[in-house]
Parts: sequence; C-alpha cells; structure tokens
Amino acid sequence: MRVAAFIPAKLESRRLPRKNLTDFAGHPLVWWAASIATEGVAIGLFDSITVSTDSAAIWNAVNNLPRIGVDYRPETLRAESVRVIDLLREWLPRQKERPDAVCVLWPTSPLRTLRHLVES
Repeated sequence: MRVAAFIPAKLESRRLPRKNLTDFAGHPLVWWAASIATEGVAIGLFDSITVSTDSAAIWNAVNNLPRIGVDYRPETLRAESVRVIDLLREWLPRQKERPDAVCVLWPTSPLRTLRHLVES
C-alpha cells in the first residue's frame, strides 16, 4: 500500500501572521511536520512527502530535508476558506503514482512523534 504524507502549509494566517514559519525550539513549525514525515519515510511508513504551499519561504524552510516534494497551490486554492479536502482533490489526480492513503500532517502539531504516527 502506498501512503503519502501531505503537509498543508500556507504562508499567511488570519490570526497569526506567518504562523507556519513561527519558530518552535529552533525550527519553523512547518519544519517539524516535514522532519517527522522524513522519519516516517525512513521506516517505511510513508512513500512520499508533499508540502502544499503558496510560498517559497515555506519551501525554503523544509527543502534541506530529504525526500520532500513541494506542490505550489494554484491561485484558486490560496484563500482562507480553502479546506484541506479541496487541496487533496486538486493534488491527487496529478500524482503519477497515486497513493492508496494520505496522512495529513499539520504544521501546528510540533510535539507529534514518530510513535504517534506509527500507533495511528
């Protein structure tokens, strides 16, 4: 079974500007989600990792990690009202090797561990 890690991370937030780039323990929030996803790839939990973003700044925060892919959102999917399901409906059909399952990793959960992912 192919499993993809999908990290939705836009630059701006209504309540906290640049939230996904906010520093937490020395790294931006989005980095923590991408880092745990790379650990998941290393143990065979995930086959691919995609960061869905509207910003090069988000991509620059994670592109030093191995096996991370970026998907720049189309203009129509950059609004505050866009839901993750909308992002997935647009992203999935464009995948050459379509995953059987997708695990959404929110950048705003930096305390998540590999054990949490394995157990879920």
